Amino acid sequence: MKIANSPVKGFTVVELIITIIIIAIIGSIIVALLPNMTDSSRQASTVTNLRSISSSLSLYRADHNAYPVVDNIEALATILEPDYISKMVLSDGWGKNFSANSTKLTFTIGSGGKGWDGKSALTSQPDGPIYTFEDDIIVTDGIFTQFPARASK
Repeated sequence: MKIANSPVKGFTVVELIITIIIIAIIGSIIVALLPNMTDSSRQASTVTNLRSISSSLSLYRADHNAYPVVDNIEALATILEPDYISKMVLSDGWGKNFSANSTKLTFTIGSGGKGWDGKSALTSQPDGPIYTFEDDIIVTDGIFTQFPARASK
């Protein structure tokens, strides 16, 4: 026996098209934001690694009353590992080696940011926050002198 006026269950074509359009819009927004999220995480890992190296240098100075005298990150790693840092990260989030220079009285370590070739000197910008991924991130004597605007010093 057939029941008259039974409701048909399912979606209409218009409902399906609207749902597909909404999913496409959300997907395009996510795809557009993905490169910035990737660079943002690389920048954050760079800041974290620089902070760890800086802390290790402070521990070294406490023990030796001076910073080690080096002009590159590899030499610094040789001195600090394993007593002051178990395994020192030598490169920034984009895969370029950190810049490192220290005398007995002062040290500077940093990253040239996203577009850096890993060889040229870090640029001297006014101290304070940076706003692009291409800007340098620099720590001098344990203080971030150039840092991402979203990061805390």
